[in-house]
Amino acid sequence: MLDIDGYGWSCCRCSVSNEEIDLFARVSSDHNELHYGPGRIAHGALLLAKLSAAITGRFGHGTVMLGETTLKVGRPVKPDECFYISIGPLVPVEKSKLKLQTADVLLYGWSGSQRKDIISGSVSIKLPTVERHALLANAESIAA
Repeated sequence: MLDIDGYGWSCCRCSVSNEEIDLFARVSSDHNELHYGPGRIAHGALLLAKLSAAITGRFGHGTVMLGETTLKVGRPVKPDECFYISIGPLVPVEKSKLKLQTADVLLYGWSGSQRKDIISGSVSIKLPTVERHALLANAESIAA
């Protein structure tokens, strides 16, 4: 993740390959015709998985993106199309027993000189506790 503005926003460059779309269709059993043949597009849930991976990359292993999201879908993504995931700074949720935080997110691409939003909104995030982070790091070192 790259800090893009000095205000806590970070960004990473992504794409979705034909192979990833095929694998996701098999794993999810989502065989909608939109995801096959000429003009195919990536699954929306596959893009959310990319977002989840970017959030983990930004905030560390054990970070969980919760279902409390306000996301707006703008346009589809084609195979091998370059797009960007930007994640804003964390904002604590007041009176949250789970110590949740929110972050604004944006997946976008470019058409000429115009930015075209793919997904935008905010997500609720639960950061790992120090104990859970240490446990995950230990599990990774044992597996390696």
